Amino acid sequence: MVLARRGGAMEAVVRDTLALAGYPDPELHYLDALTRFERLIVLGTVSHHPLVKAPSAIRYLEGLGREVPAGPHRRVYVSRNLGARRRLTNESDLLPLFTARGYHVVSPETLSLVEQISMFKGAQIVAGNLGAGLANLVFSPAGVTVLALTTPRMAHDFFYDIVCHKGGHYRGLQGISTDPQPDIGSDFSVDPAMVTAGLDWAELACGDD
Repeated sequence: MVLARRGGAMEAVVRDTLALAGYPDPELHYLDALTRFERLIVLGTVSHHPLVKAPSAIRYLEGLGREVPAGPHRRVYVSRNLGARRRLTNESDLLPLFTARGYHVVSPETLSLVEQISMFKGAQIVAGNLGAGLANLVFSPAGVTVLALTTPRMAHDFFYDIVCHKGGHYRGLQGISTDPQPDIGSDFSVDPAMVTAGLDWAELACGDD
C-alpha cells in the first residue's frame, strides 16, 4: 500500500488506523515525490462530505476498534484549545460546569489512536468543541448523547450525521465570536447558562440522573 508522506501526528494516526485494519507498517510505502506507476488501484470514497456517510463505512470503523477495551469514563468533555483555531475563549470558566457533573476533560491530540478509541467507546455522553477530535464519535456506543459547542458560522451536519448513524441524541450550541468577519475557524465563547441548560438536556436524553 502506498501513501503520501504527511509527517507529524496525522501520519501516526493513519499508520495506526491501517495497522488495526491489517496493514502493518512494514507493508506501507510512503511517497514524498512524484511517482509513476504502471498499475495502481485507487480507493474510492465512502462519503459525500459533509452530510452523507455510507452505513457500511461506519460499521467497518466500529469493527476496527472491536478489540480495544472501553474506557472508564461515562462522560467526556473534548477540548481543542491546544490548537490554533476555533478555540473556546471562556473554556476555563465553563470547565467547572462539566467537571462538577463528572465529565473527564481530554484533548484528543495528546492520546494515541487506540487511547482515543477506548475513551469514546466508554462514553455515554460526549460534550465539547466541534473539530476532528469528535470524529471519534464513530467509536462511541449506540445511543451516545452529544452536546456540541462551536462558532456561530459552523454547521453541525458532519457530526450530527455520525450521531444519527449511532442512533444517538445531538444538540448544538452556537457561540459568539468577536471576529469582525467570523468563519468556522474563529475563536468563540458560549454563555454558561446555555451550557448548563445543555448539560441538563444531555442527562435527560441519556437517561442519567
